Amino acid sequence: MKKIDISLVKKYVNGEDLGEFIPEQLENDKDFMMGVISYTNDNKMYSFCSESVKQDYEFIKYLVLKFKDNSEFITTVADNYLDNTDTDWESKELSIIMEKILPRELAEKYQVLNETSYYTKRVEIEIAKAKDSNLESMIGKGFLLIFDSYNCSDIILKYYAESMINEIINDNNINFEIMLHNQFKAPNKIDEIGVNNYIIYFIGDYDSMLSSYISTHLDLIDNIRNKIKSVQINWDKYKMTDEIKRYNSMLDMVHDYMCISESNMSETDILYYVAKELGIKDKVEYYDKPYPLRDEFSLDFDEEVIDDIVKFELENSLKERLVYSNIRKIMLNQLFSSKPTDLYSIIGVEENKKHDNSSKCKIIKLKSEDKK
Repeated sequence: MKKIDISLVKKYVNGEDLGEFIPEQLENDKDFMMGVISYTNDNKMYSFCSESVKQDYEFIKYLVLKFKDNSEFITTVADNYLDNTDTDWESKELSIIMEKILPRELAEKYQVLNETSYYTKRVEIEIAKAKDSNLESMIGKGFLLIFDSYNCSDIILKYYAESMINEIINDNNINFEIMLHNQFKAPNKIDEIGVNNYIIYFIGDYDSMLSSYISTHLDLIDNIRNKIKSVQINWDKYKMTDEIKRYNSMLDMVHDYMCISESNMSETDILYYVAKELGIKDKVEYYDKPYPLRDEFSLDFDEEVIDDIVKFELENSLKERLVYSNIRKIMLNQLFSSKPTDLYSIIGVEENKKHDNSSKCKIIKLKSEDKK
């Protein structure tokens, strides 16, 4: 807003003689009317403005921000502008501002406009990438093209950047808790890299320009940073919960497999045999305690005898070696894989194969309340 003669503003407001000016002339001057509204702090002065001034974006943006607590007024002002303009970035920016400053229930229509605008742009980018395969490696998700189109408005760029970050996370089913535990052995290892750097590198895998932009607009990653900090705080709790879930799942899956394996070996014997090989026998015993695996037959023999029985079966039966191999696969997958799968994906058996619920199968399950 250019400098305004405050004495002239006062004369206009008080209805005094304006000298060489006429009211209509001043009411068609957006800077003068902004001065009047600033002086009076009265949104009713909007009604005195000419239609030309009411379609001036700088004037409308000023009104919306100044009277942001008056939802009814700024909605009227913004809608009048949006309904009568064919500009691009100005209308986009105003709609984004309205979504951010209005209460949720009133902001909904602007939210729809903004999301539609964003996804329309994303579709255009994907079409361009489909026509030119070289663009995929050059522009990633396409923030470079968005930047080229709207670098005149940081409001639009921030909105599009935030939308693209959310799209990356949602479309790729990113769970930061799982991802961080798979990538780091301890929470302090994240701090060695730096939480902000970690997020910037993560985004860079999908779009280098977006990554570069958020490196100078770190407020855009506040939500992700807070999630990561929460993961760090609850690191040990997650590991304990995850371990309980993994061992329960593994024990159940071993049981299900043994029910269909037609093996001569005891479920208990082969489970503990493989557990010793993997160095997790103590863990298996701990999580098996509420529902002991040892059946009456196994209790009659010491550990060495049981191991000898298992070794004999493995040395003399191809079928039992397959059972052993599958039990080992199940245990490794359920306990150590970043993405544990289902039984039939592990052993390659068709899912419609029926279980043979023989009496030798013991139900193995750890109740969470028993481990508290």
